[in-house]
Amino acid sequence: NDSEYGIIIPDTVECKLMETTEFREHKDIKIEIKDPKKLETKLFSGKSVNYSVITQPFNYIVERKYSDFNWLRETLFNLYNNILIPKMSYKGKVTKDKHDDNFIKKRMRFLERFINYIIKDETIKTSQILYDFLTIKNYEEFINKKRQYEKIKIFNFIDIKDRKSLNGELNIKINKEKEIYLENIRDNTIYNSNLFKKLNNNFKSLNDEFSLVIRRLEIISDIYKQIYEVSNKYLDLKIIKESYSQMEIMFKNLGNNFNKIKSFINSEIKQYFKFIGNNYICLNEMIQNVEISKNNYIKLSKHLINKKNEIYKKDKSLPKNKILPQETKNSIKNKMIYGFYLNEIIKEYEKIRKINSYFHKRKICFFCKEQI
Repeated sequence: NDSEYGIIIPDTVECKLMETTEFREHKDIKIEIKDPKKLETKLFSGKSVNYSVITQPFNYIVERKYSDFNWLRETLFNLYNNILIPKMSYKGKVTKDKHDDNFIKKRMRFLERFINYIIKDETIKTSQILYDFLTIKNYEEFINKKRQYEKIKIFNFIDIKDRKSLNGELNIKINKEKEIYLENIRDNTIYNSNLFKKLNNNFKSLNDEFSLVIRRLEIISDIYKQIYEVSNKYLDLKIIKESYSQMEIMFKNLGNNFNKIKSFINSEIKQYFKFIGNNYICLNEMIQNVEISKNNYIKLSKHLINKKNEIYKKDKSLPKNKILPQETKNSIKNKMIYGFYLNEIIKEYEKIRKINSYFHKRKICFFCKEQI
C-alpha cells in the first residue's frame, strides 16, 4: 500500500502544452500521393522517385521521397513512442523492380494509407514536424529542417512532466480493471499477429490461383470465339451461332469479374490486413514498454518499502508516511510512467478496433453486396 508510506499519486499530472498548427482546427484533412517522378541521382545512387504530397483542404503541394517518409516515421516514433505509428516497409527487401510502375503504384497506396492514418491522431496532427513535412515546398529548406529535428535528443522518459499534450495534462490513473484489460490486449495482440501472418500467406496463394483461373477463362472465351467464327462460316443456324457468341461473352465477363475480385483483394483487403497486422506488431512493442515501466516501478518500490521498514524498526516513533528517502521521488516517477503507458496502450488499442470496424462496414460489406 503505497499511500501508507506517503506515496499518493493523482489520476492526472500536469505536463507541457503542445505547439499548435493550423491543422489542429480541421477534422477532415485528407492527403493524396500523386504524380510520381523518376529522377536520375548522383553516381552509383541510381534513380529515385519523387512523390507529390497534396494536403486538402489547404491545397499544400510538396514533393517527397520514400526516404523522407521513412525519416518522418522514425522521428515521430522517437518523440511519441506512446502513439502507435505504423512501420514502413523494409527498404532492403526492394528488388531491382522498385522503379516498375506497378511497384510505384503499390508504394503510393501504402504511403497514402500511412500518412492519412497518422494524421488522425490529434497529437501527431498538431505536431510541428508533420506540419513542416507537409507544407515546406522548397526541398533544400526541408532538408535543413530535417537536420534541426535530428539534433533533438530522444525523450527522457524519467521526466514525464516534460512530455507534451494538447491540454497540458496526462492520464496516469492505475486500477485493477485497466491492468486486467492490458492482459487481454496482450493476448489479443499475440493472437491477431499470428492470424494476420497466416492471412498474408493465404492471400499470396489466393492471388496465384486467381491469376490461373482468369487465364483459363480467357483461353475458354478465346476458344468459343474461334468456334463462333468457324460456325459463322460453315453453319446457317442462327441460334447455334448466337449461343457460341453468348458463351464467349459470358466467359469473358466471368474473367473480368474475377479480375475485379483479384484487384480488390490486392489493392484493398490484402494491403489493409498487412497494414493492420503491422500495427499489431507495433502495439506489441508498446506493450513491452508498459512491462518495462511496470517492472522498474515494482522493483524500486519493493526496495523502497524494505528500506523504510528498516528505518521504522530502528525508531518506531517515526510515522511511516513521514519516512521519505530520496528513492521515493524515483518511485513516484516510475509509477507515473507506468500509469502513463498503461493508459496510452489502451487508447491505441481502441483506435485499432475502430479502424477495423470502419473498414469491415464500408469496404468489405459494399464489395460483398456488389458480388451478390
